[in-house]
Amino acid sequence: MLQALGFGLIKAANKKILGVGIGVHCGPVITGNIGSESRMDYTVIGDTVNFTSRLQGLAPAGKVHVSSAVQKKTASDFTYRGLGEKEFKGYGALTEVYELVQ
Repeated sequence: MLQALGFGLIKAANKKILGVGIGVHCGPVITGNIGSESRMDYTVIGDTVNFTSRLQGLAPAGKVHVSSAVQKKTASDFTYRGLGEKEFKGYGALTEVYELVQ
């Protein structure tokens, strides 16, 4: 993902740099069309989407942060560095967060 994004830094037309951090989580979601006849959007909603957004908000430019659920499912394929337990708004329990290393 980081390679596709140019290591998390995207150059805009006016030469300013936009930093991009990525959050990855897994779980059930609700998908479907939302809106009216004049404007219809396909979207994904649910707790999984909300938590992923919280992870993304924690990730600095050029970094990928994943939940413990993702780390457990992909530990044999990727290398992670533990960042410790973090508190996320709207979630009572502390949650272990990992950073993708390789």
